[in-house]
Amino acid sequence: MGRKTIQFSKNKPQKNSLVLLLIIIFLINFACKIFKINSIPPGATYDEMVYVAEAQIILKYGTDVSGEWRPWQLLPSKTLYSELTSSTLIPGFLIFPNNLVLASKFVPVIMGSAIPLLLALIVYYFFRKKSFLLCTALVASLNPWIFQFSRMGFDSLFSSFFYLLGIVFLLYFAQWKKLLALIPLFLGFFQYQGHKIIIIPLLALLYFSFLLKDWTALKKKQFKKVFLKNLPVLIILVFFIFLSINYVMRLSSSLAAERMSEITFINQDELSDSVIEQRRLAFASPLNKIFTNKLTVYVSTIFRKLLKSFDPYILFLRGDLSVDTFALNDYGFFHPLDLMLFALFLLLITQAFVNYKDLLLFFLSFILLGTLPTLLKSDNVWITFRNAFAFFGLVMVAGIGLALLIEQFKSKKMRYLIIAIYIIMSSPFFYKYFISYPIRQTAHKGFYYRVLANYIDRQAEQKFILVTDLSSATYDYLLTYNQLLKTETRSALINSAQQRPRLLDGDRIKIYDSCPEDLDNLLDENTTLVIDWLKEPCQPNKQTLAKTRIVSLIDNGTHFSLYGDNLCANFSLQPFINLKTNYLAVEKLEDEIFCSSFFIK
Repeated sequence: MGRKTIQFSKNKPQKNSLVLLLIIIFLINFACKIFKINSIPPGATYDEMVYVAEAQIILKYGTDVSGEWRPWQLLPSKTLYSELTSSTLIPGFLIFPNNLVLASKFVPVIMGSAIPLLLALIVYYFFRKKSFLLCTALVASLNPWIFQFSRMGFDSLFSSFFYLLGIVFLLYFAQWKKLLALIPLFLGFFQYQGHKIIIIPLLALLYFSFLLKDWTALKKKQFKKVFLKNLPVLIILVFFIFLSINYVMRLSSSLAAERMSEITFINQDELSDSVIEQRRLAFASPLNKIFTNKLTVYVSTIFRKLLKSFDPYILFLRGDLSVDTFALNDYGFFHPLDLMLFALFLLLITQAFVNYKDLLLFFLSFILLGTLPTLLKSDNVWITFRNAFAFFGLVMVAGIGLALLIEQFKSKKMRYLIIAIYIIMSSPFFYKYFISYPIRQTAHKGFYYRVLANYIDRQAEQKFILVTDLSSATYDYLLTYNQLLKTETRSALINSAQQRPRLLDGDRIKIYDSCPEDLDNLLDENTTLVIDWLKEPCQPNKQTLAKTRIVSLIDNGTHFSLYGDNLCANFSLQPFINLKTNYLAVEKLEDEIFCSSFFIK
């Protein structure tokens, strides 16, 4: 098979047909990713809920719950969270003010629907063939990892979207218009903390790629021409170098130390401890200093993390079971068939293109740079979010592999057959996601906070005392699901967040971190007591109070015990729950179905 020469084309794509194609791809993605979004996933993790609650507070008051932090300060309101993710969620609450679940998922779904387009456009830039664009868009649209997290509100999705959008701007905009890429890249920088470290390497890779594109001019010593042509990209690169330095300097000393200690090459204490431990468990020998030192430990650690980043078991079979409790954990981040597409990419690209070295350099570098957030993290390896750009690189490689495969056949029927086979082979993931995942995801407590919040919302006149494991989480869940900001003034909100117990809706809802000493004195016939199972044996002494429980859909274990229940006690409750119908959009249920689906006596 002869090689085809595909250079970095300067030809403009046929805009009308290309734009129409991209719109169709986006709409298909959006329709699939918004499907049953009110019930799947059934609950939000606290890492998501922090941003959701804060977005509503910013929308109403322009500040966080403390009244001291504002988004334009470009610093995190909480140590472990990002700067602008909550602000980015605000459009969803403007469009869907009365559907909090849909409002919180709208922006992530939009971004997740656009990511396949952005990846396809990156591939299209290098190959200028619609088959490559379509195949990449198809692989990205069906990718399990992208699909799942497009329906969640984790901050890594936001930084990924903005970075990819900025990359597309840099690839397609001419000359000084490339500076418009500063906008999405800047927004992306202030999203997920784990992706801040990758922006400079990604921009450096793009700058090098543009220089490679102008290699002929460089060989002719047209240095000034090449320099001026790529000056906008260089300006952006330098800007983010200074922005990164400025960001670290603007952090408080304690916050900066905490953030920077997470980076392996700065965490000297961790390296020293590892060296001391290895030498302690070895015989005395002069070779210890040669084979066990900070350099060897560092290289060994980096190599271990690199291998973990591409662990086939995680990528193709089960995901990361140790930490991905909120995700589908009996299916990998990629389809098993994608492994064959990776191999086809390496095999066919070397046979098909004269400039395959340039293509390999870009896409393999993109993948390797994508592992940097994982490699430079000092604690345990968690590739799910930190390896996002490595996964994007692999998705593009799989898309190119699929395109190269169908290019081997002139028959349209054969090409359609290959596409159909890929879609069919991807279907087990979607079966698992929509049929078995919803129940399994309720292993995470976020869903039961949703049930509890709706239980409280159905009884507007009833008072509640809640004793929960994490009052701040309970506060955010109730504030969000029950739209309590509508009744809270700014001063009341700030006071309620600072008081102990935390108060909501006036003093109708009281949230305690520990069991109150005067618990029995707080109870009357108009008050319901809710005890988190982690706070048991906290319970009232009054024997007359009937006990109702919110239990796990997986094993019927108790999540919350309710004393003085005036809602579900009116219905005949089963001794156990075995949910077989999707009643997970709890806000839409009648009282009887709601109680019989999630409560037992």
